Amino acid sequence: MKQKTQEIVQYKDPYPQSIFSEFSADLVKGIKKGDKAFSFPAIIQLDMTNNCNLNCVGCWCHSELMGELKFKGDWKQKHLPKNIVLKLIKQAAENGTREIQLSGSGDPMMYPYFMDAVRAIKENGLILHLITNFTLVSKDILKKFVELGVDRITLSLWAGSAETYAKTHPNQTGKTFEKIKENLLYLASLKNNNKLPRIKIYNVISNKNYDNIKDMIDFAFETDVEFIEFQIIDTIEGKSDSLALTEKQKKVILNQFEKIRKRNNHFTLGDDNELEFADFGRLYKEKTLPDGFSIEENGKKLKCPKGFISFTGRTYLDSPTSLKFHFSQGICITCKNNSICYSNEYPFKLEFLRVLGIGSFLRRIKNIKDNKEQQHDINIVDKLPCYIGWTFTRILPNGDVLPCCKAHKKPLGNLHEKSFKDIWYSNNYNEFRLLAKTQKKSHPYFNINSPGFSISFFPIFLIAISNIIKSSA
Repeated sequence: MKQKTQEIVQYKDPYPQSIFSEFSADLVKGIKKGDKAFSFPAIIQLDMTNNCNLNCVGCWCHSELMGELKFKGDWKQKHLPKNIVLKLIKQAAENGTREIQLSGSGDPMMYPYFMDAVRAIKENGLILHLITNFTLVSKDILKKFVELGVDRITLSLWAGSAETYAKTHPNQTGKTFEKIKENLLYLASLKNNNKLPRIKIYNVISNKNYDNIKDMIDFAFETDVEFIEFQIIDTIEGKSDSLALTEKQKKVILNQFEKIRKRNNHFTLGDDNELEFADFGRLYKEKTLPDGFSIEENGKKLKCPKGFISFTGRTYLDSPTSLKFHFSQGICITCKNNSICYSNEYPFKLEFLRVLGIGSFLRRIKNIKDNKEQQHDINIVDKLPCYIGWTFTRILPNGDVLPCCKAHKKPLGNLHEKSFKDIWYSNNYNEFRLLAKTQKKSHPYFNINSPGFSISFFPIFLIAISNIIKSSA
């Protein structure tokens, strides 16, 4: 689907990889009713396998720190049958789902029928978001990703240098990091005009990598990716709490971000500064800004080497990672720089790196206190209604259907027993929808001390959904 071009002053883009900016009428209708769905979820997270080839130090499933809780044996090898995966993809495409996320407790590329699933998702016209450690790709696989039109890849990296990568991935060496870099550069060389797949590097910050922020940003530039995101580690009490950040380390992290904000290629577009929507700004890719040009008024205008300013009101964000500027044809036609700054008909294009999720990152980092359990979302979880019962579902390798990403002990059905359609429209799911939307998460149904749910909260999405519901009133 071709992305709309919008004037920059009208563009509110807190999380550009999200599809939460658009909803079907049936989805909105369900949310308003409160206890029923009229269409499939916008996003299905499909965990095809529990298996993973890495043991990331902070992983809840495969880290050596997890002790007896670490996945092993038959449970680690568990994967969904191919026929169930393909049936689900087809059913999702026919009933209003827009995106499939291949993610989960294992790496999707460990699934024995991985490429069959990728091909089926794209052939059924769905958005494909692959979340992976990127260590199992080959040049042939990357070529297929581009040919099939894979939309997004989130690369879980946790490092900006080979040394830090080895510290955060105990069963790997710096050579793996260098191979990832090589493959990212190769993928960048393959991309066609629509720039797919768009790449986001995801870095979970702990006391193993807290001083590596600058290198992480630099690595994103070196590999020509579009997005980078940071998040504070969620530790498990008695297991991985040795990775928790200290107040001193928090200051080191914030200091690094301040230095990055002072770089010459940083600009903001004057985005919303509300904490959850807080925008770190963009870092333009210097290779796309020729010598002598400069960004003016926080990215709203461009100045050429002759001192002329691009048209007021004619600056466009035509994609989540590029701006277009127009100069007067009369000014440009006789200029020796005409071939690079273009004309009114052919706008100047500036590409940039986006730093995502900084509002959530800053909110969570404020909660860091020495020698205290770090529950980053506990103070905000009840401030907004939860609409996850209409927008998202997660399916585990054993077939369990979960109403949210951390409800693994309270599935609402199983694909080995019923179809997803029957589970999604069931009374069990309707009960979850109503309670999630209307009740505090201290309600017995959600009690975080019970074996059912653990706190997981993404308020930026809920705010965006709330705005859509209000606008459709």
